[in-house]
Amino acid sequence: MVLENISVPSLYVIKGIIILDNDGNRMLAKYYNQLFSTVKEQKEFEKSLFNKTHKGSGDVILLDNLTIVYRNNVDLLFYVIGSTNENELMLNAILTCLFESLNTMLRKNVEKKFLYENLDLVMLTLDEICDDGIILESDPMLITQRVQLRQDDIPLGDQTVSQHMNLTYFRLLGLCNNFGYVVMLSAAHDILKQEENDNSTQPVSHNTTNQFNCNPISTGAILLADILPALIIKVTAPFFMHRIIYNIRFVLIVLFAASALIIVGTSKIVALSLFGVVCASISAGFGEITMLQLTSFYAKYTVSAWSSGTGAAGLLGALSYAGLTSLLKLNPRTAILILLFIPVLQVISYIMVGASQVAAKHRQYQQISEHITTDADTDNEASEKIINEKATSKTFRERLKLVKPLLKYMIPLTIVYFAEYLINQGLYELIFFRNTSIQHPAQYRWYSVFYQVGVFLSRSSVALFKIHRLWILPIIQLTNMGIFFACVYRTAHIPSIWLVFGLVIFEGLIGGGAYVNTFYKISTEIREPDREFSMGVASIGDSFGITFAGLLAIPLHNAICR
Repeated sequence: MVLENISVPSLYVIKGIIILDNDGNRMLAKYYNQLFSTVKEQKEFEKSLFNKTHKGSGDVILLDNLTIVYRNNVDLLFYVIGSTNENELMLNAILTCLFESLNTMLRKNVEKKFLYENLDLVMLTLDEICDDGIILESDPMLITQRVQLRQDDIPLGDQTVSQHMNLTYFRLLGLCNNFGYVVMLSAAHDILKQEENDNSTQPVSHNTTNQFNCNPISTGAILLADILPALIIKVTAPFFMHRIIYNIRFVLIVLFAASALIIVGTSKIVALSLFGVVCASISAGFGEITMLQLTSFYAKYTVSAWSSGTGAAGLLGALSYAGLTSLLKLNPRTAILILLFIPVLQVISYIMVGASQVAAKHRQYQQISEHITTDADTDNEASEKIINEKATSKTFRERLKLVKPLLKYMIPLTIVYFAEYLINQGLYELIFFRNTSIQHPAQYRWYSVFYQVGVFLSRSSVALFKIHRLWILPIIQLTNMGIFFACVYRTAHIPSIWLVFGLVIFEGLIGGGAYVNTFYKISTEIREPDREFSMGVASIGDSFGITFAGLLAIPLHNAICR
């Protein structure tokens, strides 16, 4: 009985953690072991605590039979509460751990404004420090690392407002990045007819069941101009691009995107228009590898948001061009110039997502474990430069070794995109229905629109269901390619163009599904230190497939139209 009345002090338990602003208002409070039974009691305690401590700089006090250590910083007060028997040094160690962890993650901006914007980080920090009052860890470096890792594991439905906003901005970045690329492919048939002597296409008899309406040049030429520069960038960039800070990369991306629209929108010469298409390719390729690498610094659903945005780019890009030219009857060049607002939206989205700050902060987290420090008071670009110089980087040979494990993701993606773009740029223009009011150029545009509908739906699907056996998708897409070949030679026997539209949607579903599931699997299966590089390298897979399709589309067009 005597032993039951003796209160044995513990070095491992606290009663609560409180953060108040300089007006005594609660920012965050967690009480353990049913310290107070009602919210009213909690508020009264916090008011009394604030009145006794707000004029001090930090110390220890006794209040209501509780030992409380506290400190203030700018416009915030931090408290750790223990029983009267608790060791003050232990309580102070927890207070120091909490403050130093937040100080690192908020880049020394431990103020009310920044705390509100990053409440998700604060909550995760408290969860890592203690569980129901039981102390788990008091090392701020370990806490910082664990919080960064746990951010990737938050279910989509439990994301904070700021995280949902990040997903929205990544959707917009994906939309803007691929928009120009898609518009160039949708306008391929019109671009090849710009020169006055090529304004009309000549019907070419092929057999008794169909007559083709062929351009002198295959739309595969536009495809090559739209993909070869991107392929060169994707092959080489992962080995040097880590030396370029994100802000400089993004300036180049936007400049090339705007230049592409201006050149194609004002040019009356096919050769100059092709140069504009090349600019769009450089922007899209450089942008894709940059943004995919950037997603590795955010929660795992960010790659799904990016993919959804690229799918939306396909749909909205093709639909906007078809709508402006076919429905509003605008000149193709005028329609392209109207779309110059897209690079502006791209800049706004990049600023709002805070890409440069997040990249610099992420590299700081990596270096904490190696006891490498950087001056967090420098501006974002300078900070990122310092970090890149000090961080231990892999050699060229070490990076090459990381490519082999990625082949199981890249090969299926390459095959899917080869079949997909051979259909799009080699066969679409040859499937010409004469028993409809839709003219040949408009038919090509609407094929592109319905294809992008399928891509958008499938690229937005990974949060709902996932495809784990990637090898199934190339088989399905190659089968689709065979069906489209049959459509080319048997168009006259197809009762309605809407049957082809349905097949086009299915083709887009397979292509978009291959893209998003490939990069989702990489983001979850590749270990974190290699993930940024792997995301960049894997994006080469689709570009190889598209390039092979473009190279084959030109002789295929010539053979069929001869």
